[in-house]
Amino acid sequence: MKMTWLWGTCALYVAGYVAAVGVAMWAGWPASVVAVTGGAGGLLGLGLGLTWFVARLLRQTAGREQQVEQQLQQLHEARQQFDQLLAQRETELALLRERLEAETIQRRQAEQQAKNQQNELLDVSRKAGMADMATSVLHNVGNVLNSINVTASLVREKLEHSRLASLGKAVNLIKDHADELPRFLGEDPQGKQLPLFLDKLAEALAGERDGLIQESNNLIGHINHVKEVIAVQQSVARVVGAIEPFDLAEAIEDALKINMAGLQRHHVTVQRSFQKGLIVKSDRHKIIQILINLISNAKYAIHDAGKAPGEMTIAVQRLEGDRVAVSVRDDGVGIAPQDQPKLFRRGFTTRATGHGFGLHASALAAQELHGIINVHSDGPGCGATFTLQFPVDSPGKTPCPSHAK
Repeated sequence: MKMTWLWGTCALYVAGYVAAVGVAMWAGWPASVVAVTGGAGGLLGLGLGLTWFVARLLRQTAGREQQVEQQLQQLHEARQQFDQLLAQRETELALLRERLEAETIQRRQAEQQAKNQQNELLDVSRKAGMADMATSVLHNVGNVLNSINVTASLVREKLEHSRLASLGKAVNLIKDHADELPRFLGEDPQGKQLPLFLDKLAEALAGERDGLIQESNNLIGHINHVKEVIAVQQSVARVVGAIEPFDLAEAIEDALKINMAGLQRHHVTVQRSFQKGLIVKSDRHKIIQILINLISNAKYAIHDAGKAPGEMTIAVQRLEGDRVAVSVRDDGVGIAPQDQPKLFRRGFTTRATGHGFGLHASALAAQELHGIINVHSDGPGCGATFTLQFPVDSPGKTPCPSHAK
């Protein structure tokens, strides 16, 4: 632009100079006047050029100011749009934050509610397990009391028909002939039979004594069995959650004692494939509660299959990773493949008189022991095997899922 203005100014200066000199020479003016007139014409051209440049510069400046105003207006409008969008986004963020806070509160409430329901479910399951245990105890004690009643009746019957009365008659006969006892025993026909009678009476009374001793031993055994059952029930009814070392075989035997009356009533024989001496550190109460339920289920499975006698096998196996497995196998009705994954669900049962709490409670108890319960059956009529796996040394409270396999 500077070069254009320079050349344009020079051109106007030259044009003004030439025009003024031409007019002066045409008019016949003197040379000095022509020179002055040429300079004035050049200056006039130069002034016209400056005027044109200034006018053009003013027009350009006015156009730029208008562009700047337009740009400023656009910037102002853009700022307003940005402020509006920012306010809208802040409102949306505030709503989103409120929604997230509400959802967080709802989630926490739902988690707390689920936790409360889980605690209630554990309590209900534990009570159901204790109710099953109490029922088994009552069956055991009831059957033993029946045996005690039978034994007591036999003792009374033997005492009522005892030959002691005959001994009394013989003693009275001897007293009546005390003054002539030698003659009576040697000459009197009745007296001659008295020694033989006393000998046979002694044998009969000895037999009665042996029979009463046997019945007394049976009575003591029944009473001791009641004491053992009650002792087992009291031991597992104490405060749960105590981790302590105990002999796993003894815990299995305690679970069998609780179920003994039912096993005898349903003619189920138990095969033991374990030995004493395996010490585990866990919750003894939960282990016994689980085993009581597994043994009871096997007993009913054998009964429902109509087998008499039936057979149940309890085995213990040491596993890798410092774990142990207790399996309860029966030759009962078996389990359909589609039912096996459902067995540990709350309320699910395949028995008409079942309540669906036993296996569910056992699964929860195994979970608290860092254990698991597996079930295997080849199908209906093929029996079933339930296996409880848990650590030999319980590490704490972290749960792991229980499932059918």
